[in-house]
Amino acid sequence: LKSWLSELALVTATAAMPRCWLFFVHGWCCLAASQRAAFEASLTEPYKGYCAEPPDAQRASIAEPISENELARHNLEFTGMQLLMRHAARAPFLDQQCFQPVVHENFTACHIEQTIGYTWPGGPSNGAVPLRLRVHDGYPSVSGVPGGTEPFAAGCNQGQLMDIAVPQLQALAATLRERYFHRLPHVPALRDLWLYSTSLPRTLGTLEILLHHLFPDVDESTRPTIETRPFTGDPWSLNAWCPRLAYPTFGVHARTVQERFPELARRWQAVAGTSFNMNRVDCLLVALCSKQAPLRLPDGLQPFSDLFNETLRVVLQSYQEDGFHGPTTAASVAPVLADIAKLLARQRDRQGPALAVWSTHDATLIAILVALGVWDGQWPPYATPLVLEIYNATLARPAATYIRFVYNGRVLDLPHCHSDVGLPHGLCPIDQFLPTWAKRLREPSAWRAHCDEIVGSHPTNANEAMVTAEAEPRSLSEFSFTNMMLAVFFALCVGLLLGVGLARNIGQSREFVQTSHTGFQRLKGCEL
Repeated sequence: LKSWLSELALVTATAAMPRCWLFFVHGWCCLAASQRAAFEASLTEPYKGYCAEPPDAQRASIAEPISENELARHNLEFTGMQLLMRHAARAPFLDQQCFQPVVHENFTACHIEQTIGYTWPGGPSNGAVPLRLRVHDGYPSVSGVPGGTEPFAAGCNQGQLMDIAVPQLQALAATLRERYFHRLPHVPALRDLWLYSTSLPRTLGTLEILLHHLFPDVDESTRPTIETRPFTGDPWSLNAWCPRLAYPTFGVHARTVQERFPELARRWQAVAGTSFNMNRVDCLLVALCSKQAPLRLPDGLQPFSDLFNETLRVVLQSYQEDGFHGPTTAASVAPVLADIAKLLARQRDRQGPALAVWSTHDATLIAILVALGVWDGQWPPYATPLVLEIYNATLARPAATYIRFVYNGRVLDLPHCHSDVGLPHGLCPIDQFLPTWAKRLREPSAWRAHCDEIVGSHPTNANEAMVTAEAEPRSLSEFSFTNMMLAVFFALCVGLLLGVGLARNIGQSREFVQTSHTGFQRLKGCEL
């Protein structure tokens, strides 16, 4: 029915719209078809490469900048880069009892520990001796008793980096040094970098371990500055303050998944002994990437079994269709794109660092890709890099600057970017990097006003925001890609039918319908 309604709307639109709009719809049709094909391809291997086994995964995730010979032919030079990356492999990010009865769950052997150090006026010049942080009751549901683990028995923190994170980041650092450092105007120094991380231990730890391997010979007294924000308001953790629009930024109701896939929910209950929800996929992935050392899977859920694969596919498909919504994702990630753009402008003018690193999360990377129209539907593996390369023209007057996005080793083509013919693949003029909507929301005041237009006023605190969100719930499914497109087509269909009915010259309208039929045939096939 949806397919028939969509085609009917296209037929009606083609008959009534000006011919120049045919090419617009044609381009949208091809873009939507391309995205749908990419989503379907990702579902054949859901969460492909998620564990990011070192060192092969890291070497494949980092491409090389444009060759020096090709840059010379186009009078370009490579002048800087930004690295946006997901944190490395971690323990489960929340406390949940994955299976009942528990086969084996033991989150006590975490060897990447967090230390805390402070400086204060009048204190030691290099700060006090760092203190080791030991975490209790990270996973009380695992023990199944009130209070969690026994007194004085420390364990893993929720989302704490696992041991495999070290070789992952070591391999990533080695690949970055090999392919990028010698191509920059000068070899980066640790003190000259721009560093940002969300305030969670797993992203901070990822950044510290990466820097250690990027600059192995640096003096221990060198203490670079890491920029951050409070986690509850950090756009890099998709917590930017924009209530009702950004709550939730992404997510899928468990009830909706169980209703859509009742047979999967029944099979999961029978094998796992727990009710199925979207977060159960984290149990499978943590067990897979840790070789089941801290968490053993039941016999019917062993890696790559039928139920294991079906669970991954259903969860990924649900996130594709209902998890990331255009309006909410765009509003939430607008401040992130603004951060990137402002630093790009400084790097373009040679006033910023040659290398910047942003340590963030999987959902943030997806939100960026969704907002730019280039998400392929696959979930980002651990330590996935998104590299922004900066190229300046050496002869152009006025000076021209281009950027190139490389995600997980693949050069991206931004659909809203139109580069000069003949330039190397993927180059985008820096002034076209942001979509039009993001340019309007670049300044914090504009973004805040945009949120206020929808919200009406700011809640005074987080509790009030959550009460507001609960008082006026909005179904996530109503924002799904398919339903949104049907609404657009329906509105277009009605509006254009009215336009045809008001046409003064019926004969001319009939002639236009006939001459437009050929254009519609091209639209149906998405042929350029």
